[in-house]
Amino acid sequence: MVLEALGIGPGMVVAEVGAGRGRYVIHSAYRVGLSGKVYAVDIDKSALEYLRDRCRREGLQNVETILGTVVDPKLQEGTLDLVYIISAYHHLADPVQLLKGIRPSLKPGGRLGIVEREPSKCGHPAWEDGARARDRWEAVRKEDLVEEAHTAGYRLLNLHTFLPQDNIYVFITNSIPIRV
Repeated sequence: MVLEALGIGPGMVVAEVGAGRGRYVIHSAYRVGLSGKVYAVDIDKSALEYLRDRCRREGLQNVETILGTVVDPKLQEGTLDLVYIISAYHHLADPVQLLKGIRPSLKPGGRLGIVEREPSKCGHPAWEDGARARDRWEAVRKEDLVEEAHTAGYRLLNLHTFLPQDNIYVFITNSIPIRV
């Protein structure tokens, strides 16, 4: 349901930032098929090594791993239909800079998808200091996430709220270019 809401389909070129050991990367690779490509970006080298081995074992040839940095996913400019971040946004040290770093990699009309826990859906109390609460609750308030994406040059296209604890945000870039 998550990949469907993000709009991942056959022949697409997509990237997961914060891919870790690749739970969603593997599903995406099957979904985009042989005519598509999936880039798995993470800052954890050992997780990417595990993912490479897993892809080899499963015979997936349409996945490429990329060791990124905290603010630079090291994705090729103008090549991606979609970049997505699933259950990792709250861990980002500098989310606005990372989102700015993603923008150049998107094709015209490309999208950014973020799946993140919503504190109000989890019974977490409201908080004053969102930065510290992100890690404690592993969640980001909808207002904060949308504002950070807007600051990075995106606008909300769709918000899916059908998951029990998470929201699925789909953004497109604003027409104003952002220099990274």
